[in-house]
Amino acid sequence: MTAQVIAITRPSPGYTRVYLQSDEITCHRFGPADGFKLLLPPSSEFSGSTSSIPMPTPERDATGVPRWSNPAAQPSLRALTVRHHDRRSGVISTDVMHHERGLLASWRTGLHVGDSVTFSGMRAEWYLPAAVRNVLLIADGSALPAALIEAIPDDVDVQAYVSAENTEDLSLIPSHPHLALERVTSLTNLLHRTPRLIRTGERVQVWIAGETAEVRELRRHAVEAWHVDLGDLIARAYWKAGVTSTEADAQRLPRFVQAVSDGADLHDPALAENIDLELSA
Repeated sequence: MTAQVIAITRPSPGYTRVYLQSDEITCHRFGPADGFKLLLPPSSEFSGSTSSIPMPTPERDATGVPRWSNPAAQPSLRALTVRHHDRRSGVISTDVMHHERGLLASWRTGLHVGDSVTFSGMRAEWYLPAAVRNVLLIADGSALPAALIEAIPDDVDVQAYVSAENTEDLSLIPSHPHLALERVTSLTNLLHRTPRLIRTGERVQVWIAGETAEVRELRRHAVEAWHVDLGDLIARAYWKAGVTSTEADAQRLPRFVQAVSDGADLHDPALAENIDLELSA
């Protein structure tokens, strides 16, 4: 999908918000915090702006895996999340976290209104069963749960722990009548605490997003120590320490290809969780 940049704002010190418009967006039905992949040119060709660089599109083999006729021209992929969407006008926005270096940082600093942007997706990142009346959100700065909180009904109890670079970035999180929000220095602090919603003994949906190893450890802790049912647990790896997103995608690809070969349901959230978090099953 190709869209045009129609606005760029700075909603907080650590994030830039980019608004994208495309007629194709009017045909898509979005869920809260859907994820998508931004297609950027290979680093050897990339200077920041993508407006004048044609983006090659892949062909898909019999298993559905994308293949590029010229591997050297294969674009780099960077994951982003839909913050707002308006199907009527064909507009979505996404909040881009600031980094000092990297492909996404170069893209953000070189971006201008009027530029063309190519992306693929979308992937559902979250859902809330009607029977759930308690939601626990745990996220680092790469996964501020703003779009989720906005979608949670007013009568649902929400507790959120966020590891953000600075307090001002928490202004991106909208108000909610039953939200208890706490900034933590590290998500792993929760390994030594039991959140209030867990202590109630009631059913709680838990959503965890951030660095791969931390999310994997918190997911295990939620199951073993907090006794959260796997059906009420959503864990997402938004980045992996020590490797680039391109390297992390390459590491996950063999597991994805094997899942396709095994006939797995590619829309199954549990499959994405197993691949992203490098779980054994």
